[in-house]
Amino acid sequence: MNISFYNVLSHLISGFLVYIAGLYILKLDPNYLDPLMVTAVAYMIGYFINTLSAWSEWFLNWTWGGRPSDQLLKGKQCARIKFSEYEKACQLLQKKHGGKNTTTDNLFKVAMRITDNEGRISEMNGQYAFSRSFLVAILVSLVILSFKFYSNLEFWPVSVLLVLIAWYRAKERGYYYAKEVLNVALNKLENK
Repeated sequence: MNISFYNVLSHLISGFLVYIAGLYILKLDPNYLDPLMVTAVAYMIGYFINTLSAWSEWFLNWTWGGRPSDQLLKGKQCARIKFSEYEKACQLLQKKHGGKNTTTDNLFKVAMRITDNEGRISEMNGQYAFSRSFLVAILVSLVILSFKFYSNLEFWPVSVLLVLIAWYRAKERGYYYAKEVLNVALNKLENK
């Protein structure tokens, strides 16, 4: 079994964030567990945070107005992130797909098969997954901390701001990943 550096870090960072919030709310000493045990506990918490983030992807896509890949293939953009050759990409991907009435989801799946995780695609997919996981870790941590700070007036605006920043960053990472897949696929299709 190979465990990638990304998996270890994404699990640990998200897990430690929730672990620290749990320690604070339970009023436990940070030295409550041995550092090696803390690392194992944080990794397990992070594992479940990553699972929750994967399960919540449909909800995130809904809050973003649709999947980043679908939006880019429809000519839409996220701030400065756009895919200007979406029409050409759609035509070439549709030819490769062989179907007449294909969805943008099907076209993106064709693009993913063509690219085969070449170049920076795997790295960008990891960054998107990490951003999504970090957003869920922030949400879980804030829910835990809200039991102690529910009457603190500064807690709520700061919490909302943190969630919005993490939410938008995850959205950007999704768009960057989808754009990279489409660019690599377009390059490969044009060079055939």
